[in-house]
Amino acid sequence: MTSPTIGSFPLREVVAAVARSGNEAVEVLVLQPPSPPFMDVDREFTAGFGCAQAANRSTWGHSGLPFFNHSLAVTAGVLEQEGYKLRFADAQAECWTEDVLIRLISDLRPRYLVTLVSLPSLAGDIALLRMIRERFPRTVVVASGPTCKTHAAELLSSDAADYVVTGEAETTVPELLDALKDGQVPAAVNGLVFRNGTRMVATKQRGLPRDLDSLPTVPYHLLPMARYRGKYFGRGLPVAPIIGSKGCPYECGYYCAYPLAYGRRVRFRSPERIVDEIELLNRDYGVEHFIFRDQNFTYSQPHAERVCRLIIERGLKIHWVCETRMVLVRDGALLEVMKSAGCEQINYGLETGDPDVFEGLAKPGTEFSVITEAISLTKSAGIRAHAHAIVGLPGETWSTVYNTARLLRGQDLDSVNFSFMVPIPGTRFHDDALAKGLILTNDLAKYSHAEPVVRTETMSRFELKLAQLLLDTAFGGFSLRRSLSRKMGRWLGAVTVGVTDNRERKCGLGGAE
Repeated sequence: MTSPTIGSFPLREVVAAVARSGNEAVEVLVLQPPSPPFMDVDREFTAGFGCAQAANRSTWGHSGLPFFNHSLAVTAGVLEQEGYKLRFADAQAECWTEDVLIRLISDLRPRYLVTLVSLPSLAGDIALLRMIRERFPRTVVVASGPTCKTHAAELLSSDAADYVVTGEAETTVPELLDALKDGQVPAAVNGLVFRNGTRMVATKQRGLPRDLDSLPTVPYHLLPMARYRGKYFGRGLPVAPIIGSKGCPYECGYYCAYPLAYGRRVRFRSPERIVDEIELLNRDYGVEHFIFRDQNFTYSQPHAERVCRLIIERGLKIHWVCETRMVLVRDGALLEVMKSAGCEQINYGLETGDPDVFEGLAKPGTEFSVITEAISLTKSAGIRAHAHAIVGLPGETWSTVYNTARLLRGQDLDSVNFSFMVPIPGTRFHDDALAKGLILTNDLAKYSHAEPVVRTETMSRFELKLAQLLLDTAFGGFSLRRSLSRKMGRWLGAVTVGVTDNRERKCGLGGAE
């Protein structure tokens, strides 16, 4: 006799997976949704807009290494602090299919579901949320994430959400739920878009909280911490993101999503709160590897140095990666303190090796000479130097590509990744590219830097792919044969949203391989 199934999984295993998570009714379910079929979405990256990779999986779930969304987790912490009975469910970390997720919601019977949507997975996220709303019409669905700033109308018109958060979720969602509990129409809650009858209402823009210390630490006791493994430090190693500051004031916001998502004013957490959190993770969860998600870790050198000295004073034996701007690395003494505190690698936004594009658009107001200086100082301190480079910046020509290739050959970089330009909706670059007819596709599933979605005025889609191949081979860590074999797979259409070397995990049963 054939055993009953849900989807493609045995019913008894699905029930067991949900039971492991507990099925006591809650008031709020805070959900990191699973990735859509054939796609893995890193919802924390690209300033929270998300970045997608292709996945050999025909169901909802997640095949790669999971990473929780920091804003969503802190939102859960605020709601818990305010007395809401809630559950945080990371369907990516647990690798749940839609069938398992529906069963979980059925058991928990939440009054409110707070979730997020991502840019490359928007179509799939909408389909999943519509399914949830159809099955559970009494559950109020609240969508959040930077993508909501530009796609609120689409989320509402497609019946994917009741309320769309356009402000920071950590402060907006608690006010919204308080208003709804009191039976109020939340017109006074800033940072929202919602329907009132047939009318779509957009409330006033919400200001960004200046005091990040006013927000609670991520409620790690609610998260499946054993599931989070890092790709920066090798497979199988626990890793956690840490945010010490938010905001980026620089003029590369013309094309960069950082100011759009986090604002232009840089806001800090106190060094003591940051290191308290690191110490908690190290002591209670055995996490030794961290990724600082600050847009510019060294924006305030005194702040960065204080964080590092506290790590050293408390005897924390940890390893970490951060990101910063090359012009903010001019002090070899600070780098030495960072190294002593466990910094293994600094990620730099190189963007281009062409002097004119670098100084005029990629990093306005920054001298080209800082590239060599920052890399040299980093390597002298014993820290790995990684660079991000973009293919297809406005003004890109074959001449600028060759300049980037020449620059890379002359730098002591440990690694480089080459990504294609993406016109993030909401940026001025997106608007300009749209007006000039340069955008090649409106398929948001392809907006993940893995293939050209926008051309330049002088380079076609195919030329941009050739340019990326040239840059791959120009950097010493790539051989022509390896690069050609990988690129040919993309050119022939084998991959449309990205490439992943992660082995597929078994999905649907609430566990990792």
